[in-house]
Amino acid sequence: MEPLLKALRAMGLFESDKVEERPWGLWVDWYRTPEATLKCMVVKPGARMSLQKHGHRQEVWRTISGHGEDQGTDPPTPLRPGHTHVVQVGATHRIANTGKEPLVIVELQMGECREDDIVRLADDYERAKPRPAVDDQRGAQHDHGKH
Repeated sequence: MEPLLKALRAMGLFESDKVEERPWGLWVDWYRTPEATLKCMVVKPGARMSLQKHGHRQEVWRTISGHGEDQGTDPPTPLRPGHTHVVQVGATHRIANTGKEPLVIVELQMGECREDDIVRLADDYERAKPRPAVDDQRGAQHDHGKH
């Protein structure tokens, strides 16, 4: 985990920050309210999160370093430094690190920001649990411009 913690420290990790470890890497909350959450996620090289969707929140991802893709879109959407990717409410998404270095993403969640809003459709770490389906009328959008 040390290379992942090093990547977080470069982003401004403080001793008081609570780091959450997952099989795919780690993340830390920088700001959390019921309506909005700002977090920094670091994904191990070759790892990926679960294929998932949310019924009550939108996510905006800003790639800071590393290379990956959103494997929930068809075709997969590249995640490269300086690019922003928007995942609409109900859209299927999965962050995957396709590079050799840690993938660092800052994520802004907007809506009802609860961890129990995750509907896992597939998971490399056998965490997928059946839950009620989420309306998938809205898809993921991405903006390849620098902001």
